[in-house]
Amino acid sequence: MRKVKDKSYGVIPVLQNRNGDEYKFLVVQSLATDEWVYPKGHKENGESELDAAKRELSEETGLSCDILPTLRYEDTYEFDKDGISYEKTVTYYVGLVIFHDVTIQKNEIKDYKWVTYDQALGLLSFDRSKEILMQVKRDIAGLQK
Repeated sequence: MRKVKDKSYGVIPVLQNRNGDEYKFLVVQSLATDEWVYPKGHKENGESELDAAKRELSEETGLSCDILPTLRYEDTYEFDKDGISYEKTVTYYVGLVIFHDVTIQKNEIKDYKWVTYDQALGLLSFDRSKEILMQVKRDIAGLQK
C-alpha cells in the first residue's frame, strides 16, 4: 500500500462571554464523514500555516478571529482511503471570535454548533480532539492570570 504524508491547518474558534469567565467553542460536522471536528484544511501555494488556518476557518464558517499565537496544538493520526495509507498531521491554532454568526460552506460542512466545554467534550468525534480541547481550556485559563 502506498504511504502519503498529509498536513492540514485549522482553528479552534473560541467565543468569550462579556464577563470573560465563560467560553463557547465552535465545532463543525463534516459532510463527508458526519464526524464532529474543528474547522481545518490544506495550505495553498505560498501560504503560511497560520494564513491557511485562518482562510480555512473563513471559508468553512464565514468567521474571522484573532489568533492567540502562543497556543498551537498538533494532532497526528493514520487512515487508509482508496488503497492509500495516510499519515496526517493537523496543526490547530486558537482563535478568539468576536462576531459569532456562522455561514457554513455547504459542500464541506453539514452542521455546526457553538457549545460549552462540557458539551464539546460530549460531541467531538475523536479522543485526541477532546484532549486538545482540555489543553486549550487550561492554556486559556493560564493566559487570564
